[in-house]
Amino acid sequence: MKRQKPRRSVSEDEADVWRQATSGAKPLRNRARTPYLARPAPDPRAVRQHLAETAARPLETDYLAPSLKPAPEKHLDRAQLTRLKRGRLPIEGRLDLHGMTAREAERNLRSFLRASQQMGRRAVLVITGRGLDTTGAGKGVLKRETPQWLARMPDIVAGHAQADQRHGGAGAFYVTLRRKDRAH
Repeated sequence: MKRQKPRRSVSEDEADVWRQATSGAKPLRNRARTPYLARPAPDPRAVRQHLAETAARPLETDYLAPSLKPAPEKHLDRAQLTRLKRGRLPIEGRLDLHGMTAREAERNLRSFLRASQQMGRRAVLVITGRGLDTTGAGKGVLKRETPQWLARMPDIVAGHAQADQRHGGAGAFYVTLRRKDRAH
């Protein structure tokens, strides 16, 4: 049997902060909760109206579904990949996407790569982490979506490849950038 940690007592300062934070709070309703099975069935007209309203609204989510038609990926050629792995082509910048939502990660990736290109960098490392999908197995959202995002930036990205183990392995990508004077 697992032992529980002893609860620590709340300090007087913490209690004061809590009282101040909740001083203007009012209870939502003063009614007893009804067990789920004892609740009356919802009105079918209200359900249809709710479904019609929610179907008309755009879906708001931080998960970006993979596009139906994958963008063509531009992989690094063998010579560039070997130079990066051996340190002959230096990694001039790093971006860590851990802990970001897909929307934040894509936005940060785009601005990082654009800024890196403006600075004249040739190769950067993008760290996604391996992650887990919602089922707990397989690739995480950032790991899965990053190659697609990179493929949608042909004016910035010359190519990409999974990083060597010492640079993050399956949880990172090498990204080579186009020179800004050659961006199309």
